[in-house]
Amino acid sequence: MTGAYGGLGLEMALAMCEAGAFVYAIDVPQKPSQDFEASMEAAKHFGTQLVYIHGDATDPAGLEIGRASCRERVF
Repeated sequence: MTGAYGGLGLEMALAMCEAGAFVYAIDVPQKPSQDFEASMEAAKHFGTQLVYIHGDATDPAGLEIGRASCRERVF
């Protein structure tokens, strides 16, 4: 998922976790926001995982770095 650093994107990511999804969020800032970190903890209560990955979805090279990071964590 992209754009989950905060706001509506983060709310959507957390709702996906609540529905049972493991969510890998790619966004531009180097580190996750405090709200994102709190949501990571909340996801654990749903038995899922919310992971922040630094990457730029508008840049093909940056997006590939984010995708590679997701693959490393999943496979």
